[in-house]
Amino acid sequence: MVEFGTDIGLGIDPLYELCIRHCEGCCCNPWWGVIHYSLVRPTGLARLGDFKVELLRSVNERVDRIKKNYVTNEDPPRVLFNDPETYNVVLEKVMPAVDSSGSLTFGLIGMFAFKCLFYNDDNQCSIHPSSMDEDIRPPHCAELGNPTSGPGEKGYCRIVGAAIESGADPEAIAKAISNDKSISVKHMNDGFSTPEAAVDSVLGQIREYAEKNLSHLAPKRSGEKPGRNDPCLCGSGVKYKKCHGR
Repeated sequence: MVEFGTDIGLGIDPLYELCIRHCEGCCCNPWWGVIHYSLVRPTGLARLGDFKVELLRSVNERVDRIKKNYVTNEDPPRVLFNDPETYNVVLEKVMPAVDSSGSLTFGLIGMFAFKCLFYNDDNQCSIHPSSMDEDIRPPHCAELGNPTSGPGEKGYCRIVGAAIESGADPEAIAKAISNDKSISVKHMNDGFSTPEAAVDSVLGQIREYAEKNLSHLAPKRSGEKPGRNDPCLCGSGVKYKKCHGR
């Protein structure tokens, strides 16, 4: 691995040239807020439609947290983001409880595409240190692209990594940029303009997963007598034999 300096052919300030002149803001336009989190539903798959309220709350809380944390280091601070342009919530995994409670834990990935208010149409950041006497960016912005970070580490950038690993080979850099843009476009296309639509989508993902993998946990249809160890028809999440089957 070579040093990330002028010896890799990217000019006096290689990181600035790579980010501004080559990738043209892959990580800034849009800026993706990606959060992995879990929600526990004690009643499992019963009355799944009621779960929408909790899912919607979880999305809005995480979006608000991002907006609150991404502000300039000024007095008073200025926000970097308004509401996301795209909301995308993906079901990552489903974990049944180890006991007989019928509880389910849903592992989710929230992906929110924001437009940075300080990033202009000329692919320039108006609060980048190159155009100011001080660095007023939020910590994450200042850390992103850290040339000493490896994959999975804080501040790692795949494009910077490709530049270092390849000795600033133009083809390697172009491929990394193309890959990042393709991923961003896919997430944008898979996402929704409102949190409500994103939540409806993840509910559909849960139902599809449940039909394929958790049919034994699904509540029985009205008129069907459940088995003694099936979830009770009332939606309590308790086994039928311990609820209305007694």
